[in-house]
Amino acid sequence: MKIKVPATSANLGPGFDCLAIALDLWLEVEVDFFHSGVFVNTIGEGADYLPTDSRNYFIRVIDRILKMWGEPSVRNICITVDNNIPLARGLGSSAAVTVACVKIASELAKKRLSAEESVDLIAKIEGHADNGAAAYYGGLVLTGIKEGRNNIAIPIDLAEELPKALLAIPRHRVRTRDARKVIPTKISMYDFVHNNSRTALSVYAWTTGRFDLLNLAMDDRVHQYYRLKLIPGANQMLKAAKLCTGIYGASISGSGSTLIAFGLEKDLLLLAHDWADVWKKKAIDGDMLIVDISKDGVIVN
Repeated sequence: MKIKVPATSANLGPGFDCLAIALDLWLEVEVDFFHSGVFVNTIGEGADYLPTDSRNYFIRVIDRILKMWGEPSVRNICITVDNNIPLARGLGSSAAVTVACVKIASELAKKRLSAEESVDLIAKIEGHADNGAAAYYGGLVLTGIKEGRNNIAIPIDLAEELPKALLAIPRHRVRTRDARKVIPTKISMYDFVHNNSRTALSVYAWTTGRFDLLNLAMDDRVHQYYRLKLIPGANQMLKAAKLCTGIYGASISGSGSTLIAFGLEKDLLLLAHDWADVWKKKAIDGDMLIVDISKDGVIVN
């Protein structure tokens, strides 16, 4: 069994926990169900420190799903992971693993889940649906909660021609739980309306190709101001993006520490130079990547 799952960027500014997009950066998994014992071999991101036995996140998530279904824990499996998604950087690394685990657990338990059932299960494990839904469906998704804890995800039809994304991925990590702690539990009515209007405008921009609106649409007043303090240089970098000609919009990717900007490749290359200057002045090490938006979600062979 072979599985490919894309990286994702959530929120895109104002769409806190409800808006995410898939990126052409992949987690690739090969599964041998006839292996003696449990073994996980990781290549790429995390290879130097992730456990290879039942402590590995893959096995823990698979066992959690099997337990929910009343199935025994996995005892014989070899998972080879080729991971290009940086960990704890706001690019949906855990969501990608969870999507793959749902597919693996379904095969082990001989269950056939619908897309809606799969995304709901992924959301329950992750604690929010946005990254998992985008990784499952590809493209842009809107997510929400219905009828208690059940999750709903709506894939959004994207414009035919899409911008590219610049990812500024520092070595510095930000864990989601830490990034959530800094957000106030109450917001003003003004900020509430502001983010609602910007999220709606974002969807309009992505569906119609009016990417010039993203600079306005990606303006957030709920979480980003507080999370910027967790990411050295991020405030200056986002200000530079607003001043850089041709950049459609920029924001923290998910909970960080990655920043994401959208535009044409030639303009993103100029912004990457400006962002690298900020890193150099602050002695920050990391990688700048320009990637496509992926209209494909999880792929299973």
